[in-house]
Amino acid sequence: MPRAFFLVGPTAAGKTETAHRLAARLRLDVVSADAMLVYRGMDIGTAKPSPGERRRFRYAGVDLVDPDTVFSVGAYRAAIRTAAAAWPAPDRPRLVVGGSGLYVKALLEGIDGDAAGVAERAAAERLRREGGLAALHEALAALADPRNPRRVARALERALRGEGTRPRRREPAGLLVGLRPERDHLRARIAERARRMFEGGLVEEAAGLRARFGALSATAAGAIGYREAFAVLEGRLDRAEAVERTAARTRALARRQMTWFRHQARVACVDAAEGQMPGDVADRVCVHWERHGPLELDLGPEPRA
Repeated sequence: MPRAFFLVGPTAAGKTETAHRLAARLRLDVVSADAMLVYRGMDIGTAKPSPGERRRFRYAGVDLVDPDTVFSVGAYRAAIRTAAAAWPAPDRPRLVVGGSGLYVKALLEGIDGDAAGVAERAAAERLRREGGLAALHEALAALADPRNPRRVARALERALRGEGTRPRRREPAGLLVGLRPERDHLRARIAERARRMFEGGLVEEAAGLRARFGALSATAAGAIGYREAFAVLEGRLDRAEAVERTAARTRALARRQMTWFRHQARVACVDAAEGQMPGDVADRVCVHWERHGPLELDLGPEPRA
């Protein structure tokens, strides 16, 4: 069973920099658990590790599909399973880094069909886009909690696969290590990241993606910054407005990520305050890893519906 150390936390918290320091120190391969790094060509807006960084560290979970492809948690887990089969020294732990909670959960606990099927995900997303929440209610009228559109969509996917409408509950996996930045420090980092993305060519990258692929898939279109970049191209926003909206959406994402890890996982938090040396943060992460050890990954084949 492959094993890995985990480093999680909200977007813009400094996970990638810390992970690279630890990967270099401990000679670890890196597995990305970020739902947007899977898309080829979406580099600037996702803060993807540079080509040089990906040459320095053996990476998995990055550049898996084109951005016109609908992607799922199940497809991600299958890709990591394929990568793991080719890992040299399979008994050596890896380093999983990212803020996509469902990806982290899939690596540790497997999946029970929830959000696993590409076809079912596409069908549910298409129904949601065309008919909204009312259409989902009509397709799955017996759902216990009809107020959450995403929950309705996931339940519909399970029903289309012939499964029950309620996902089975599992106990949280083993202890993860997460970065916990100060609120004001995180806001400042997010604002700076949004500014640098647009100054670094995000609008031009979006134009290239549109010229090559046309519309992005439903999952790729959720990447923060690209909607705003397309709005700039169409004249609906100026760059200053796009930067601010990108920062606002990123702040909202960071709040959701922190809430998810607080309630869905066991996380040992490492404070990451303004002015701290990156090496100090890495040292404290390493202390937790040494104390608790790596976690086993669940990369076995999916159960058949």
